[in-house]
Amino acid sequence: MQFFSQDLRKELGLPHLFSSESEEERIQWKHLHSSADQKVLTCFPQLANPPAHYLKPVTSAPYRLYKLIAPISKSEDAKKDRSIVFIGHIGVGNHFPAVECQSMWATAYLDGKLAIPTWQEQEQEVALFTAWNRRRYLSSGMEGNNMTFELLGYADSLLKALGLSSHRKGFMKDLFMFCKASDFSGLKDEYIRKYGRER
Repeated sequence: MQFFSQDLRKELGLPHLFSSESEEERIQWKHLHSSADQKVLTCFPQLANPPAHYLKPVTSAPYRLYKLIAPISKSEDAKKDRSIVFIGHIGVGNHFPAVECQSMWATAYLDGKLAIPTWQEQEQEVALFTAWNRRRYLSSGMEGNNMTFELLGYADSLLKALGLSSHRKGFMKDLFMFCKASDFSGLKDEYIRKYGRER
């Protein structure tokens, strides 16, 4: 994303130098992350004391994209807000199911077919995911977009937001069998039946 300026990267929720943030922005995100970190440790106390590990120096803010796809905007103008998305900016082992679900979520988002929470709720969700990422993946989670072992849960959350079926093989098979790209067959047709082809 080097073709975006630091200010534009900050505005869009992409990694940017901390030095491009105002003091007010730094304080706001520090407060959000602190509060989110407490929630993470309340839910997952085993993450409080990680093993000794290499901690990479951090000079950039993490991704701050809602659902790791869309920029957070405080504007009341939904059409203006929903003009850009970022697909595939996640750290996973298999991008195919993730990107397919992201693409459908992004399409519904850009078409204005998804209800989006307030910007404050979006910021809280972003901060919670970032805090969890740092605790779960240590240095590898500092960019706030790593979900090496949580791909299916992430895909499920996107499909749930869309009102589409995420568990497609049947209860027992979904619990105990591995997931293949072919398990997502029929999603596009289900999306079209629900949302149509046109805006």
